[in-house]
Amino acid sequence: MRNKRKFSILNTSIMSKKYTLIYIIPIFFVLQIAIYLSFNYLNTPLDLHDISTQVADLDIEQSFDNVDISFTNGTNQKTDSQERDFLWKKNYFSPWLKEVQDLLSTKKNIQNKNHEFSIETAKKINTFLHQNLYRENYRELTDKDRKEIQENTNFESLNSINQPAIIIHPTPIKAIPTDYTLFHNPQIAGEGYPFDTLQYHQLKPGQPIRISHNSKDGLWAYVLTNQNFAGWIPAEHLVVLDPMKCKKLYQSQWGVFQKDGIILKNKYGIPLCKSTVGMYLPVSKGKTIYFPTNKTNKKTSILQLIKVQISEQSSFLFEHPTWSIQKSKEILTPLLGKVYGWGTLYGERDCSGLIQDYASVFGIWLGRNSKSQSEYGNLSFDCSKMTTEEKLKLIKDHAIPFKTLLYRSGHIGIFVGFDKDKQPLMMHSVWGFKLKKNNNKGRYIIGKSIISRLDYGHSHPQVDKHEIFLNLMSKMTILNF
Repeated sequence: MRNKRKFSILNTSIMSKKYTLIYIIPIFFVLQIAIYLSFNYLNTPLDLHDISTQVADLDIEQSFDNVDISFTNGTNQKTDSQERDFLWKKNYFSPWLKEVQDLLSTKKNIQNKNHEFSIETAKKINTFLHQNLYRENYRELTDKDRKEIQENTNFESLNSINQPAIIIHPTPIKAIPTDYTLFHNPQIAGEGYPFDTLQYHQLKPGQPIRISHNSKDGLWAYVLTNQNFAGWIPAEHLVVLDPMKCKKLYQSQWGVFQKDGIILKNKYGIPLCKSTVGMYLPVSKGKTIYFPTNKTNKKTSILQLIKVQISEQSSFLFEHPTWSIQKSKEILTPLLGKVYGWGTLYGERDCSGLIQDYASVFGIWLGRNSKSQSEYGNLSFDCSKMTTEEKLKLIKDHAIPFKTLLYRSGHIGIFVGFDKDKQPLMMHSVWGFKLKKNNNKGRYIIGKSIISRLDYGHSHPQVDKHEIFLNLMSKMTILNF
């Protein structure tokens, strides 16, 4: 009886251990898998440039057809067309103001010092050359290159020419006189391609400028643009003008392209260049478009205006159109999906380039960078201290589709309406959004102009939530077309 009892106790003990092992073994393996996955996640480096992750919130139809433009209480404010055209002319021809000052109405005479070059700006450019800068081959700019470039700037000749000029060829304007592309550390997300630190913008044919002086080798010209910044362009891409020619052009009628990619040809059918949205050219009353070129006269080049032909007449407007949502869609729809171009690199657009070209069709001449654009006009809202809910309410109460700019430091877009969930949408040209994992940083690359929500990227598993556009949105500005 005692032996039977011992056997029973022993049997119960074995059964207990058996059942314990049945539970412990799976738990053990689950823990092993969890540790393995956790270790690999923590130690797998973050993609510097992520282009493969499917981001659900970016899956939005890239069309204005289903965008709701009725869900807003914003009141449209129209600007007097004569006042708008005067301001456009004053801003567009600002580098020539010294020559055309007497043509301005005495009631609207404007003192403008933008035609003067600043030695302080020149000093900043020379300081720029002392930064860590890298070539396309990931090698740092050599001291020899830095010295040669600095000597070639020839800033001791600043203002030695100081004459009005006009652009005759699409041309990039750069920080220093060189064809180089230079980047900050390309191993850090957001500092390599496409962010060429030398690329300011691309100037369009017909754009007024002012030339300060030429580089020592004579191949580059240091110029001031009608967007009030200075930089270097190839000297062959401009023609210097006399005061009488400036006045004649100022008094001429000018028209504007509302479409990219139209080939401009001379009377012999020879292509001159492609059009871009916001490109202005002088026109005659007989609806003839003129293109600025240079004609060599002995040792100098003089301006020659030649008649041009275009294949699509509707792409060119002989006067500023009346703003409307339909006209806005007509201009912006072909720009959806266009490749992102920092500083208009390779003729593409960044965020502020897109906004500037769009607004200029309607006669609004905005600054070149996003900050200056956000400060345009009289109607803007500071939302830097608002919660996201307050920002969304602000947009619902005051924003006007296709007239309202949404800004955060370093980026800007245009409000276009709401999605089916009543969330605001904007169109913007965007490189991407920031990713973060532990102490590693990266970018999800979008690289084109899109329609998106203001919290675009929020569904990416590694998004840096502190950097989401809506969270950092600090200003809303309504353009007075």
